[in-house]
Amino acid sequence: MALNSTPRQTSELIKLQPDYNHNGRGPIPYPFWIHPESGDVARQEFWKGSPARLLGFTSGTDIFEVELTAAEYAQDPGRATGMFPVFVDEDSEIYTYTVPTRAPSA
Repeated sequence: MALNSTPRQTSELIKLQPDYNHNGRGPIPYPFWIHPESGDVARQEFWKGSPARLLGFTSGTDIFEVELTAAEYAQDPGRATGMFPVFVDEDSEIYTYTVPTRAPSA
């Protein structure tokens, strides 16, 4: 899978923030920055192809179905709050990220 290497401004990206750990302690996990048109994950110098692209979201880690697509998420990021991102890596492997997402910050 070819990664989009075109540099873009952060203001064009959607911030996908994994939630705090459940006891409320510790640092906030590093966010994913998503290109809204393609679902590509930006900042590949950090992620190194895993993940490479957001496919969508599911309501549980044991549900193997995308319930909210990346395109739907781009239109209304708040719909993914509490859901689990489904990604594909540079080797075309699909997986569910096991940390739910936070509500978008204003």
